[in-house]
Amino acid sequence: MHTFDSVARKLKKIGLNFEEITFTDRAISARKVDSSVDKNYDPQIAIKTLVVKTSEGFFAVLLKGDQRIDQKLLRKNIGKWDILDEQALAENFKFRPGCLNPFLLDIPILVDKEAADMDRWSMGAGDLAKGINLSVEEALSKLHNVRVTQLADKLSNKEKIEMSLSLSQEKKKSLITGNLEECLTEKDLESLIVGETKLRHYIGFEISGKLHIGSGLMTALKIKDLLKAGVECNILLADWHAWINGKLNGDLETITEVAVGYFKEALIASLKCAGADPLKVNFILGSEFYHNNDKYWQSFIDVSKNLTLARVVKSSTIMGRREGENQCFAWLVYPPMQVNDIFNIGVNIAHGGMDQRKAHVIAREVAEKLEVSPLLDESKNKIKPVAIHHHLILGLGKPPVWPIKDKARLRELWSEMKMSKSKPDTCVFIHDSVDEIRRKINGAFCPEREIEFNPVLDWAKHLVFPILGKLEVKREKKHGGDINFESEQEMFNLFEEGKLHPLDLKTAVSEAVVKILEPARRHFEPKSMADLITRLENLMR
Repeated sequence: MHTFDSVARKLKKIGLNFEEITFTDRAISARKVDSSVDKNYDPQIAIKTLVVKTSEGFFAVLLKGDQRIDQKLLRKNIGKWDILDEQALAENFKFRPGCLNPFLLDIPILVDKEAADMDRWSMGAGDLAKGINLSVEEALSKLHNVRVTQLADKLSNKEKIEMSLSLSQEKKKSLITGNLEECLTEKDLESLIVGETKLRHYIGFEISGKLHIGSGLMTALKIKDLLKAGVECNILLADWHAWINGKLNGDLETITEVAVGYFKEALIASLKCAGADPLKVNFILGSEFYHNNDKYWQSFIDVSKNLTLARVVKSSTIMGRREGENQCFAWLVYPPMQVNDIFNIGVNIAHGGMDQRKAHVIAREVAEKLEVSPLLDESKNKIKPVAIHHHLILGLGKPPVWPIKDKARLRELWSEMKMSKSKPDTCVFIHDSVDEIRRKINGAFCPEREIEFNPVLDWAKHLVFPILGKLEVKREKKHGGDINFESEQEMFNLFEEGKLHPLDLKTAVSEAVVKILEPARRHFEPKSMADLITRLENLMR
């Protein structure tokens, strides 16, 4: 991949004078404020370089950092086009997004007229923490195969947000909101994307027992999408929250040991199973984050001052506690701490299962009232965090009462029957053996023709299809022969019609889960990794 050094060598080789910029942060989009070490960056002269693909090949497009391409004008110049995604950019040009420098691109270059009329440019230089200033006149004389034309639209920032998203922005939004139960709200997310605010995500994990696929894989699948969309992803190892909630006998030292040992490794294994790169995910240990962090506790008070006692008590169900249960005072600290994590980690996308919705709603309610650590957009306006909630997959057990005709009761049952580590035979842990996976799924509740409440179909829809893209069913010819489902709807239809037997479905899903979890089994094969599981099991006895 190109670096600042390779860019600098190229510019020196062609005799182009430039001034080096070193930033205190790492940003993909053009910065709206001067965050340079030497205060030599001017947002007004920021230039962005994009690479697009057409039927005729690749083109580079240069325009001011605060402008966007006029799609019709560019189509008029080069025909139908698409912006290269991160992978294609790396494979074809050895650049990461936000690091592009046009002098290392051996392709035709289109420069927007307004950008060409400037005196100086500040542009990318191979590293998110670096940039260069240079003379426009000199730069244009050194660029080859360059053409100046009108490319940027003339919309105000407000108009940009109000208009529909561009193709690349639609793709980013689709990746972020795909395979979710809900997004609060899509309009807020669109504003962040169109406004080119750096997207930062977090999800918190209370440290308790073994990690099951309902938590590990469902989280990893969404993180994979977020990474593809260029979102910075953070996982909070919430050891203090587990301590408050009395997990692992309420011993903070033990909880922290499990957090940085077993739990972190189990999450890394989950990311591998989903096809996400664990090296691109930041892990934050709660106790380290809170230590000597005066601003965190000031912000905690700020959040708490904007909550009523009744509101906190009602939201305590995020801990897995029943509303109205006799509570110790420490439990009341848990919800405002979880809300405060969002603002102090500084994320604008809060992620969790639907069971974490109450905390995220509170965060959105108090966001614009905070004074200590509010979330800000690129224009320094207070904003609400976007909340994204993934599906809670079912445990494999049979409901205590069945069948259920009342649809409302069925929705309640779904929440009650979600996968839980406290019922180990109805869940699959991320590192379960092949035999354990087959045994558990073979014993699953899977009534014939039932598609409204069926754990095995639920797993196929939310885990197998998103990861493998298909479900392969092996059957004897007398039972209809093998069938490969390319879509979940086809699977649901045949099952409802009675043309797919529950035993065949269970076998197919168990083999798919075996395949999906193979990277996790490999991850925990070394003795040092296996010892982490043994240590946790001993602590849980």
